[in-house]
Amino acid sequence: FESAQLRGPDFAPINTAMATNQTTRGLMQVGGSRSLELQITPVFDKSAEIPLGLIACVRDVTTEVTEQERMQAIHQAGLELGDLTPQEVLDMGWEERKELLKSKIVHFTKDLLKFESVEIRLLDHANKKRLVPLLVYGLEKAAVERELFAEPTGNGVTGYVAATGNSYLCLDTAHDPLYLVGNPTARSSLTVPLKRPDGILGTFNVESSRENAFNEKDQEFLELFSREVAVALHTLELLVVQQNAAATESMSLI
Repeated sequence: FESAQLRGPDFAPINTAMATNQTTRGLMQVGGSRSLELQITPVFDKSAEIPLGLIACVRDVTTEVTEQERMQAIHQAGLELGDLTPQEVLDMGWEERKELLKSKIVHFTKDLLKFESVEIRLLDHANKKRLVPLLVYGLEKAAVERELFAEPTGNGVTGYVAATGNSYLCLDTAHDPLYLVGNPTARSSLTVPLKRPDGILGTFNVESSRENAFNEKDQEFLELFSREVAVALHTLELLVVQQNAAATESMSLI
């Protein structure tokens, strides 16, 4: 193969098979995007101790490798989302921490999950059903300013997901009864709930300019990532509560 590169775990499977007389495997990357599994099996004559030859089997494992890499990347992203140094905790206020978290979410959503646009809404503390935009990228202004509530009907996919706690996969925005236009060029969308132990925190929505752009695997990955986002947001809330409690205690002592 042109531009083929072995990625391990065995970087010389042919030599290993000849030396050990056992089947060996190696992973090969081709063209920068395809992953092939190379399996080398020695062939023996009944009385021979040295292999007569080798049988090579090649299998396309691009999907499996890509999914594994995305899972590992999501785990790493989760660690980075909530990663604040002690000095950052002391020096940064709530708004600064929130902006830092938002920038990280946009980065991972675009570069890791490869989604074109994203909208995160959180349930308002004052009005438990009102969904307030926290982060918007790639959506038109009218969609951002739209009032949405956690209701199963009349509030688009976002309202439905917030009300039911169920993810919603929209394969064709032009023929979906729940979909409300967020991006004029969007042809499919995927929305998952942001959950924490005590209930729904909000919603995480992504859109694509292609029909049928998302599948069940994309939903699974976004649900995993949304859990990490929910944990990071919950941690920020706890830090605010802790700082407010510490300030109140200091005033009481004074």
